[in-house]
Amino acid sequence: MKSIKFLFFVLLSLFFACNEKSGNNSSSVENTDTEVVETVVLVDDLMQDPDAYVGQVIELEGLVTHVCKHSGKRLHLTSAATSKMVRVEATGDINQFERELEGSDVRITGLVQKQVIDEDYLSKWENEMATKGEDHDHSEGAEESEQINNMRKRLAESGEDQLVSYWVDGTSFEVN
Repeated sequence: MKSIKFLFFVLLSLFFACNEKSGNNSSSVENTDTEVVETVVLVDDLMQDPDAYVGQVIELEGLVTHVCKHSGKRLHLTSAATSKMVRVEATGDINQFERELEGSDVRITGLVQKQVIDEDYLSKWENEMATKGEDHDHSEGAEESEQINNMRKRLAESGEDQLVSYWVDGTSFEVN
């Protein structure tokens, strides 16, 4: 059962990695008072108990296994020992990640974020779209509707009442 949940989390992370518009995150991100962690956190440690790090600025170490080729605004850090992975968003001093980082061990400083998607979240998103009305670009509205429908489908397939995604808003990094 743990392997199924892990696989689901990996697939969910990949889904959000390159398809999600950053503007859709703001209403659902849990952003508590920021706390700085003084020690280096490995991907395995973060993914063992991600809720313990939400809202904290951490230094995260891992292997870059993917850089989004479309924008360079996202990358995946993976544990060298296991297949656990976390998404990192380019923010702060990071304009974008270069594709040449793939295969490199890096240390990224950033804020751990959490997003919870449930039926209430999806309904609020639909209501926001409806209130935009005629001022809303129809092609963008169709794309958002498709995203909502896809999330509802994934939610139903998961058998859970919510989908939870964790990531790090990276503000700086160095190659080890």
